[in-house]
Amino acid sequence: MRPIVIAVLLLICATLMVSVSQAQLTNTKIAFMSDRDGNNEIYVMNSDGTNQTRLTNNAALDGAPAWSPDGTQIAFTSDRDGNNEIYVMNADGTNQTRLTNNPAVDEIPSWSPDGAKIAFGSTRDGNYEIYVMNADGTNQARLTNNTATDEVPSWSPNGAKIAFISKRDGNNEVYVMNAGNGTNQVNLTNNPASEAFPAWSPDGTKIAFYTARHGGQQEIYVMNADGTNQTRLTNNPAGDRGPSWSPDGTKIVFHSDRDGNSEIYVMNADGTNQVNLTNNAAEDRESDWSPFLVTVDIPVDIDIKPGSDPNSINCNNAKGVITVAILTTDDFDATTVDHTTVTFEGASETHVNKKSGNPKRHEEDVDDDGDTDLVLHFRNGDTDLTCDSTEGTLTGETFDGQAITGSDSINSVPAAPALNSRNKLTTTWARIKS
Repeated sequence: MRPIVIAVLLLICATLMVSVSQAQLTNTKIAFMSDRDGNNEIYVMNSDGTNQTRLTNNAALDGAPAWSPDGTQIAFTSDRDGNNEIYVMNADGTNQTRLTNNPAVDEIPSWSPDGAKIAFGSTRDGNYEIYVMNADGTNQARLTNNTATDEVPSWSPNGAKIAFISKRDGNNEVYVMNAGNGTNQVNLTNNPASEAFPAWSPDGTKIAFYTARHGGQQEIYVMNADGTNQTRLTNNPAGDRGPSWSPDGTKIVFHSDRDGNSEIYVMNADGTNQVNLTNNAAEDRESDWSPFLVTVDIPVDIDIKPGSDPNSINCNNAKGVITVAILTTDDFDATTVDHTTVTFEGASETHVNKKSGNPKRHEEDVDDDGDTDLVLHFRNGDTDLTCDSTEGTLTGETFDGQAITGSDSINSVPAAPALNSRNKLTTTWARIKS
């Protein structure tokens, strides 16, 4: 095979891999801390930076969010009760619950990969040490014990190790230890500069961290899990800190001061393609990438052939158009649905703009309840309906990417075949002769 053909094939494969990765990451979120509303609060956004939503809302400082392995909860640090404590909340910000409760500082949580435990840093014994507790806050136990500062734990994906920061050698270095009992504490980075915020890759083979080894300039590095092959990923005069991996290991999110204030950025795992996700005058930092999230479809009310009962459909008429309305209710606003994503039994909207080819949007109050509904139209022959069908199902997404689904009953009516003029004449002549 010619070299140019091989090069083209490799480029195509690489492009496809990137496209697949980007498609997969749409089912993830990034939590981060921002002071855009006057004080530090926890926010969450889509992996591309859209739909930035505030989760916490109080006069205290909330930060250091950490996703649970199943994506249903976020642990975080808050001083709402007078000093830093570990809290946990649902992924939508509800049910904010305190896990630690003592006069010392408890902060920067990290979940075990099975979701059963949380590691954190605490000053309860006079200086920063690494502790671990059950995910409900019980059974808090100390793992490190020395006069130096040990903090910022990061649990390995296989559950066997915890990476952390220690000053025991005079400056911050990345260490690793056994997660079960804190034994076998080993320095992975070893140079005069300070290192901080270790983050394991999803496959457990690498650890990202930031370092000030370039004249105090903070940059993101990555190394093998044993400390070898330490490689620089970012390179600019601003500070780049706080790395966190995407769940597929292809990207790293971090915060940077390169635009004058701290913003959230994302880059490929090799440091290429660094892109700004947040952009405002406030400080955005301390980001954490979620695991792949299990989405639950929002149930919506639909009305097939609005105003008719029963919903009779001529199953033999392939050219017939079926009207389906997504209804606005007390629990759901139909106008939030992206009509271009909606399908009904496998068919898409049949009414399209002739110039653009895009589906037309039709909003109307079909049930006369004072609320605007979304009305769509589907060609019968394009659907998967048969003469045995008794129900039709619609699926789609809202503009912010939430999946929806709704069903309604149908009455499939097979129409009798029409007689042509010759058949009619023959039948009439046969009747007269008889």
